Amino acid sequence: MSFLVLNLSPRITMAIIVFMFCKLFLKI
Repeated sequence: MSFLVLNLSPRITMAIIVFMFCKLFLKI
């Protein structure tokens, strides 16, 4: 289970970063 969590963590963080960038671009 821990291996799956570690494998998914980077993808989740990337999704959050992309979401934050989208919010910033929409505000501008």
